Amino acid sequence: MVLLVGDSTAGKSRAAYEALMAVAPDHLLHLPNDPSSLRSALLSILTASGPHVLWLDNLESYLGPEGLTAGLVSQLRNAGVLVICTLRTAYYRQLSDSEQLGSARTSAGPSRVSETIMASLEPIILPRVWSPAELERAKEASDRRILDAVPYGDTYGLAEYLAAGPRLFREYRLAAEGGGNPRGAALVSAAIDCSRAGLDQTIPTALLEQTHEHYLRSMGGAMLRPEPFETALGWATRRRYGITSMLIPTNEPNVYRVFDYLPDALARATGNSTVPDATWNLVRNYSKGQQGLAYRVAVAAAAQGKYAIAEEIWTELATEGNPRAADRLAILLYKLGREQEAATWTEHAATGGNMAAAVRLGQLLLAAGNLTDAEKWLRAAAEKRHSRGVALLANLLEDDGRFEEAIEWYGIANELKVKNAVGGLGYVLAQTGKLDEAEALLREAADRGDANVLNTLGIVLSEGKRDEEAESVWLKAAQEGSAEAMSNLAVLYSRKKCWEEAERWARQAVASDGNRAHGALGAVLINRGKGAEGEKILALGVEANDPYAMFRLGQRHVEKGRLEEGERLLRQAVGARYWQAAGDLAELLEKKGRATEAAPYWDVVLVRGDTVAALRFGRALKERGDRVRAQDLFRRASEAGDQFATCELGRLMWQQGDAAQGEELLKHAVSMKHSHAACVLGAYLATADRFSEAIEFWELSYRNGHHHNARNISRAYMLAGRPDLAAIWLKKVNMVNTRRAKPTAKKKRRKRK
Repeated sequence: MVLLVGDSTAGKSRAAYEALMAVAPDHLLHLPNDPSSLRSALLSILTASGPHVLWLDNLESYLGPEGLTAGLVSQLRNAGVLVICTLRTAYYRQLSDSEQLGSARTSAGPSRVSETIMASLEPIILPRVWSPAELERAKEASDRRILDAVPYGDTYGLAEYLAAGPRLFREYRLAAEGGGNPRGAALVSAAIDCSRAGLDQTIPTALLEQTHEHYLRSMGGAMLRPEPFETALGWATRRRYGITSMLIPTNEPNVYRVFDYLPDALARATGNSTVPDATWNLVRNYSKGQQGLAYRVAVAAAAQGKYAIAEEIWTELATEGNPRAADRLAILLYKLGREQEAATWTEHAATGGNMAAAVRLGQLLLAAGNLTDAEKWLRAAAEKRHSRGVALLANLLEDDGRFEEAIEWYGIANELKVKNAVGGLGYVLAQTGKLDEAEALLREAADRGDANVLNTLGIVLSEGKRDEEAESVWLKAAQEGSAEAMSNLAVLYSRKKCWEEAERWARQAVASDGNRAHGALGAVLINRGKGAEGEKILALGVEANDPYAMFRLGQRHVEKGRLEEGERLLRQAVGARYWQAAGDLAELLEKKGRATEAAPYWDVVLVRGDTVAALRFGRALKERGDRVRAQDLFRRASEAGDQFATCELGRLMWQQGDAAQGEELLKHAVSMKHSHAACVLGAYLATADRFSEAIEFWELSYRNGHHHNARNISRAYMLAGRPDLAAIWLKKVNMVNTRRAKPTAKKKRRKRK
């Protein structure tokens, strides 16, 4: 499906014709006259063999429930039919900007087309005025008519000059003079303004008869000796130059549309003057009772600053139950600063099934912190496959820690080609430990040229302890201008203690996007011993709402004993959804004796998969003798898949007398490749005189580097009555001791020397 966009008579149709003759001369051409004949043309195409091309000149005429729909487009694509469309620039803006205030649609039902078909097309723009190079090539043409038109190419555009647009416009302007056709000129002026007021395709004679009187009076009225109405209408509808007329008949009797060139030319000549109030009132009255027509009039009124008219029409339609009108009314009221009324109409539109309104309502509720109701509306839009709704719902679920469901919706967003969906999906997969899946997905997106995923890919690689690869990816993303990648490079080099590189990248990140990079720079400066300067930079980041800056400054305050300020900033970081701060905040609250307050933050830590903080504090609780709470933390971290926590929980259960549960947990930790658990389990089994089982686990740990178990294995074999095997393992003990002693011997020799 190919779309050519340009002003009237810019050469769209001729360019399309020449392109077809060059690349598809053997195709059968189908040229429907109007939407009603489109269906029969499609039936002919889809039931016949051979290559076909469907030509839709002035695409806006074919959109709507009775014309071209998304389903028909899909059928044409599946059938391999070439579709050529042309569209005036003004209509393209209206159809493709359906979310903008002032957008317009050309009939009652093409909103879905505007949001689906138009969004899927990459238009070929034909400028009205040719480039200097094109005009130079035109001078080399052999056709005299082209050579004659070249001098006017800078003013009108060569193609429209050749199409006689300027001649018609000149005749129209001269008709208002004495001895001309003043009533005819008034009719054309009225038709142009009716078109600008929303009646672009359907201007009835009766309305022209009413509206033109205002224009005739402004020209001079009776003093110009105006011709009779029928004569004026005949003059305005008469074909000129074998091409067109100023008013063009439609399929309906006594209904006209204005020649496309004239509104554009008049706007250029007069500086796009406004439509008179008298015309607005007459058009408004004519549109009453015709929902689709009234809606278009309101759109045109809003676009031209006639907000009172737009509000009146949309309020009337919305009250009658039109959700699209309620949505447009809400947008207008927001623009006018009437937010409470706007919110009410947004809810009306969403309740009526307008998914764009449902998404906006969800966003409003999110901003207000009402996550429950926000999710309800975003889910309603997502279930209707509204792309923005799907993306926002996936985001909300991710932030709420519901990763599995977030993965599902990110997958749908990816199918709908939502921008950044791949990055979001990859990031959530990484957070749930599915690093291989995340990496494959992100690399695929990066290979397709999506530079936005590079930063996330680097994070995934870093999580997998592949810092060199992460560094390479972040360097590439930084070259693309990603401030986040620059910040991550600063953090990476800080871990490596490459302080100069870390500071250089942190400063570049601040220069690129200070609002999100102060945290990295402040942290680097503190690590370099520049604490006072680092704290000032972090404070700037906090002012700019950088969550990482809140986290690092909060940590700094806690380290320096400024606990109240530290708690405030850590809470602020968690509120900004920087979840890594939850563990620090929970530990701080525990140390301050506020365990009840700490509990929900431990939940956040575990839900986010950060079991390290929970494990660390669980060990501290165990050392303090608070085994009940330590056991709870170990269990929750173990259930989240942490092998260290599983081992700690097994030890604790065994120590508390529940040997069966302890053994089961330690064996589970061993199955998770935690070799230290094999050491512990071997020791417990040996105390229960289960030497053969103890030896099995000790040997496993020995193979994984725990060579100290050689002595335990030797003793176990001796107690089990196998001195021969005990001797073998005793030799291994001596070998281990010899390896340990060698460096010491060397040092002594160097000392003596």
